[in-house]
Amino acid sequence: MKASLIALILSAVAFAQPQPGTVVFYNSPNTYREVSYHIQGYLDGSQVANLKRNEYCSVQVEPGKHTVRSKEKNRALMLTVEPGKTYYVRVELKHGSFALTNVWLATLIDPQQAERDIAGYDKVPAVGNK
Repeated sequence: MKASLIALILSAVAFAQPQPGTVVFYNSPNTYREVSYHIQGYLDGSQVANLKRNEYCSVQVEPGKHTVRSKEKNRALMLTVEPGKTYYVRVELKHGSFALTNVWLATLIDPQQAERDIAGYDKVPAVGNK
């Protein structure tokens, strides 16, 4: 009886903890073949992704509000993560005229589109194993 009560309490505690969400960062499928630099992804101000062409990584996050971005701090997106839901963020460098107006972007992508984009990509660990 005592063991059953303890098991019930432990399962209730485990059930009460919110399930994390997932944020997947990936490099744009339109990245030029000759590009050799890494594209970074940031979550709440900390770098979590350092992606080469055709790579992606996923990060587990607590439900709630988070910011995601690429290199440029002033182009951050606010994301409200729901338990168990997956969000896809494409990070890329948009080239401007004569490389004078290059812009680092992070864009929230529809899950179906993102899954098509990353089909065949290599999954890499998040920076700092986040």
